[in-house]
Amino acid sequence: MADDEPAFSVASVLVHEEAFARPHDIELSGDFAFVPGKGGSLAIVDISDPVKPSLRWHRRDSQELDEAETVLVDQDRLFLGTHDFHSIDVSNPAAPVFTSKVSDRKRITRINGMVRRGHTVFAASKHGWLDAFDISDPDKPALAGAFDLRTAHDIGYPHDVDLYGDYAVVVDPRGFGRDGKPGRIALVRVFDAKSKQLLPADRWKIAGILTTPELAGANRVEVSGRYAFV
Repeated sequence: MADDEPAFSVASVLVHEEAFARPHDIELSGDFAFVPGKGGSLAIVDISDPVKPSLRWHRRDSQELDEAETVLVDQDRLFLGTHDFHSIDVSNPAAPVFTSKVSDRKRITRINGMVRRGHTVFAASKHGWLDAFDISDPDKPALAGAFDLRTAHDIGYPHDVDLYGDYAVVVDPRGFGRDGKPGRIALVRVFDAKSKQLLPADRWKIAGILTTPELAGANRVEVSGRYAFV
């Protein structure tokens, strides 16, 4: 490639103010992209032709979908994090069905990142909690555990979570550097070392915390091998 050639080019742009209200995340499954918006939106986009994407379905609800910040897709099921945890049947992308939601304003609100292992979805809630949801019946998910990271360990604004062995890996941007505080990453033991089953929440324990200026603004985390990329 010549030095003056661009590294990449924009193949297409899809604009819709109602469908994409402050878009915050995207997940792909087959021919579809699922896009939540912090302004209270959720959109399903047909990307079978990436050069000509088309809006298949959308909903704008500034109350029910307020702070829609993250999605997790598993075949015909979409899990959506807002101030609640939503389970949505997307077997027909043109007419998704909101089958259930889990609400608990003390322990669940402003879900910003999620990760799944087996029948458990972990969610980082920006008001200081790490939540676990049982999705063994995806039509009726239930809160399986919740840990107050803010009160117990000054992990004030958990923004994302991934898994490493028996641990949940949680990142906290700590004001995105605006207040001079360093960011943090924490490992929380959530699975039993022998049985590999989810521990009761009252047995979840912090295994370690790293606090450093380089982590200010830590908004996303993904684990690969023994490394966490933040």
